[in-house]
Amino acid sequence: MLYAYVFLDRANPPLELMLAWSTTDGDWQHAAYWGANLIPYGADGTASRRYMGPLPPTGQWVRLEVPASAVELEGTALPGMNFVLYGGRTAWDYGGTARR
Repeated sequence: MLYAYVFLDRANPPLELMLAWSTTDGDWQHAAYWGANLIPYGADGTASRRYMGPLPPTGQWVRLEVPASAVELEGTALPGMNFVLYGGRTAWDYGGTARR
């Protein structure tokens, strides 16, 4: 399981959130998003751009979770993680991997 904590500004929420990961060979073609389909990254419906649902609630910390299999990263070392938003304001906190 891949995860990150996020806090969406209640007064100015983004329209889309995206998490992306790189592999040891520099491949950044593994991403998941919530909300509108506005960030021009990857091919929608594939491991490079997997829709995970609507935006989380605003004004509270929420843990975003992505099964590693949804973005074709099971058993893969991940040296990089990217946090992306479209519009609005967001605070990000801890992110990483966890076993389920």
